[in-house]
Amino acid sequence: MKSLIYSVIFLIGITHAVQVQDTKTSALVYEWFPPKSQKFPAVLVLGGSEGGLNFGQQWAKVLTQKGFGVMALAYFGEPCLPAQLEEVPLEYFQSALSKLKTLPGVDGNHISVISVSKGTEAALLLASEDKSIKLVVAASPSHAVWQSVNREGYATPKSSWTKDGLPLPFLLYDYSRGYYPIVNFYLGAMEKQIDEKTIIPMENSAAVVILLSGGQDQFWPSTAMANNIEHRLKAKEYKYDVKHLDFPDAGHGFLVPFATEEDKKQIISKMNNVIAHFGGTIDAFKEAMTKSVEFVLSQLEKTK
Repeated sequence: MKSLIYSVIFLIGITHAVQVQDTKTSALVYEWFPPKSQKFPAVLVLGGSEGGLNFGQQWAKVLTQKGFGVMALAYFGEPCLPAQLEEVPLEYFQSALSKLKTLPGVDGNHISVISVSKGTEAALLLASEDKSIKLVVAASPSHAVWQSVNREGYATPKSSWTKDGLPLPFLLYDYSRGYYPIVNFYLGAMEKQIDEKTIIPMENSAAVVILLSGGQDQFWPSTAMANNIEHRLKAKEYKYDVKHLDFPDAGHGFLVPFATEEDKKQIISKMNNVIAHFGGTIDAFKEAMTKSVEFVLSQLEKTK
């Protein structure tokens, strides 16, 4: 359902050939969008459980016009990648980051990451281990590692991510609240005592952290989890900026970039058909999308 919804929303206005490069760990599947300038900052973009490259492609349409290079990275569901969002090696993201820094024109000292939904787990884990990341945007974020998303079945729960060949500790879905909306899986689990080992140690990062959440999120409790990130970093006396924009009446996945007002109108028009699945109202989605995209762009400008 979620992948179908996202495919309706994204408006792909530019196409580049997918670049595949063999590395020691696995192949990288990405699209690279450089701006016209000779030296520029770059952004690694990670979508969510919808898979594919659409989220990064849309950001490229906006960011290349503003002087940023964009790497849209797929991390499952493509040939030579894990078929499901399950036990994806964190080394894959590190390889992508390393590759990004070597691409022609990229200023390796000015790297940011934009992520949404399930991709925020990978982005925050990456930022917690790589201090070269200057800014990480986590839209509809998680504070912890959750059970994998395996569309073929959940009979044998597994972690979403691995490190050094071992699965990361993860939170199990809890079905005590029922099966719909999906947010119930997560709310049930969060009502129980959470294993500290599943929490993403963002206090080890050196990045400015941007959190964007919706209080009516029907996929997972992004406001509560963003608050958890914010509170943890405050308790750990994190020395870099942490900025949290919460939209109480908005739902999930509202960080959809738009290059023109016409793009914006089309996104809102398509969202009318699926807003119930995401949560919140269409007016709240529009406000959250507009304000969050503008805010992210303003924060990225500060990294130049």
